[in-house]
Amino acid sequence: MIGIPRTTALLGIAELEQDVFYVVSANMSSVSGVPGSNAVWRLDMRAHSSLTESTERLSLVANITSAQLLNGMCRISDHDTRSLLIADSQAGRIFKLDTHTGSFQVVMNDEVLKKTPEGLQVAVNGLHVQGSHLYFTSLNKGLFGRYPISLSTGIPTGPVEIIAEGVRGDDFAVSADGKFAWIAMNGQSSLIEVDISGRSARVVVESAALASASAVSFGRTLLDMNSLYVSSAGTLNTTIGANATATGGIIARVDLL
Repeated sequence: MIGIPRTTALLGIAELEQDVFYVVSANMSSVSGVPGSNAVWRLDMRAHSSLTESTERLSLVANITSAQLLNGMCRISDHDTRSLLIADSQAGRIFKLDTHTGSFQVVMNDEVLKKTPEGLQVAVNGLHVQGSHLYFTSLNKGLFGRYPISLSTGIPTGPVEIIAEGVRGDDFAVSADGKFAWIAMNGQSSLIEVDISGRSARVVVESAALASASAVSFGRTLLDMNSLYVSSAGTLNTTIGANATATGGIIARVDLL
């Protein structure tokens, strides 16, 4: 078993090389991060690796002490194996991290990404790059939107575009053609489908098993390439928030065809 030391929560995860993952860790109090506790780790899970000890498979990439609560994370492009974009859900901004050097910088600090005083205090949340756009969710504001970005710097090249409102979602997946997105509606027991060009959203799955659904990913084989896998902590005994508890972590499969 591989454990990340001195942390109480694992949040975003991204794969830059096959079976080489990067994971956000932080200490949390309710939905807030403990100052100075945010970090990104590299986890090498390659089957052909000569590494045998779990401690050799795990390495610290960067302590991002200026972050408040790192959350959603994605690669900047399919051809870049060193750069990650990471949402700071408490401060409402986005970092770019160079995983080779450990250097990082804020590349987006737009008002759209920040939270309001009302509602759950989780602002910009899920992140995914598709084509030359960075898609994002804001749980606090109930937004699903995108920015055109530079695939080398991560800096926006144009204004934000709001695709759907009233969508208080967590992480999500975007289709390869960029036409649709599927968003995990954490705390709402549902998965929604967004027609990106049509600017519309609809519920495609409702289930108590998805009460705390937090992430969505496509299958990677010929047998499940048209299926989504949704992670969930199981059924919540109350609405999402500081006092919510869940029973039974699950991975649910949703077949699109």
